[in-house]
Amino acid sequence: GGGKGFDEGCSLEATKEAVEAAGGKCVPVRVDHGDDAEVEAFFERVSAETGGQLDMLVNNVYQGVDAVFATSDTPFWEKPPAHWDTINNVGLRSHYIATVFAARAMLRHGNGGIIANISSWGGFAPIFDVAYGVGKAAVDRLAADAAKPLRPHGVTSVSMYPGLVRTEFMEANVMERFGAAARYTAESPLYTGRVLAAMLGDRERVLERDSGKVVVVAEAAKRYGVVDADGVYKASFRSLRFVAVSAAAGLGDKWAVWAQRLVPAVCVPWTLLVWAALASPRM
Repeated sequence: GGGKGFDEGCSLEATKEAVEAAGGKCVPVRVDHGDDAEVEAFFERVSAETGGQLDMLVNNVYQGVDAVFATSDTPFWEKPPAHWDTINNVGLRSHYIATVFAARAMLRHGNGGIIANISSWGGFAPIFDVAYGVGKAAVDRLAADAAKPLRPHGVTSVSMYPGLVRTEFMEANVMERFGAAARYTAESPLYTGRVLAAMLGDRERVLERDSGKVVVVAEAAKRYGVVDADGVYKASFRSLRFVAVSAAAGLGDKWAVWAQRLVPAVCVPWTLLVWAALASPRM
């Protein structure tokens, strides 16, 4: 609490109320991330109102949610070529543009900072469709490639993998597709926010340990002792607990609760996941 947030989302007033209820300060600003000039003006405003200080950028703006779920059963070759732009312009491209302006601001101020790109497990293995997967993999590469030149300036660049997140859209349109397991495994947006706040308070170690890498929200939450809004630690997609809870939820609530309590949150090694799940490229 006590920090100053510049919200770039669409539920502006609701976000402002939530931030202030948690003890922070929020200045809602509506920005068209399809317009580079608007984005640049936004960063100039942030710099002007904070004395040039920008501690963290969270790249999470995304235009393609409706299109992803509306066309998830359609082969990519049957979609119009403009589908790529819908999925990746306000998303991948706008993450890059915001990263450019944030890096300029952070380097001018000289106090370091964190640039966190909200990506997806779709950057690791095929989910939804080709345009989505390529875009998320590119977001991960953006974080990795930006990290090297930013490191000498004390600026961290990371890609964040949340789990299944209970946004307003997901609650209204999608969550039922994931069945009973979603009740126990889905994360609130606050989960990622709490992890990012913990990372900001640990910025020197984050720079050395995480910059240029993918940070799984649930795994960072375990490291920092963070729980979700319901007071429960939500396990990583690659953990035994996640698998057990997802399976047990189909048998009934009491089984899911016991799995949550008894199964350890031990993670399957990345090397094994790459071998088993990564469809391309193989080397």
